[in-house]
Amino acid sequence: MTSELNQSERLREEILKDAKKKAEEIINNAKNEAEAVLISAQAQAEKIKKEIMDSAYKEAERKSELILATVPVEIARFKATHIESLLDSIYQEAYNRLQNLEGIDYTEVLINLAADAINKMAGDIFNIKISWVGFNLDGDFLAQEVANRIDRPVTVTISEETNIMGPGIIIEDNEGRQIWDNRLTERLRRLWPALRRKIAIDIGLAM
Repeated sequence: MTSELNQSERLREEILKDAKKKAEEIINNAKNEAEAVLISAQAQAEKIKKEIMDSAYKEAERKSELILATVPVEIARFKATHIESLLDSIYQEAYNRLQNLEGIDYTEVLINLAADAINKMAGDIFNIKISWVGFNLDGDFLAQEVANRIDRPVTVTISEETNIMGPGIIIEDNEGRQIWDNRLTERLRRLWPALRRKIAIDIGLAM
């Protein structure tokens, strides 16, 4: 009886020992698998992190290239705007000075304007229309001086026109078929496209 009990006890101990061993193996295997999973997860996380960072760097580089590509365009646009603004201010200053006749010998200017126009017109009889408002002008003197500066015999008459806006003259031939508007501001408007290009080149602002 005692022998059987001892055998049963030894068998129980062996079973427990074997079970404990298997349990330890299972635990160790689980630890190893967990560590492998953790290592794999860390590696995957690093990979994902690297991919995200690479993508971010590429996007930042792309945006930087786009920004840099627009710099010359923006510079050109700024330069063009600056040039236009400067030329507009020059035009406005010239317009105001002509309108106000600043530093201008008006009688001499009228004679030159009329002679320049008539020398380019056909015919030999011309009427010069002038607004005399605010000016003390001698019509006979003007007519004679203009005729003296024409390279052919012509008849010139002067008429006062109160409805003419701005300083300068308007010349018509005898039949009214040729009309030359040589008011100072109108002349500036006609000449401005060529003048603005020359001014831009002269001051080094030509695009």
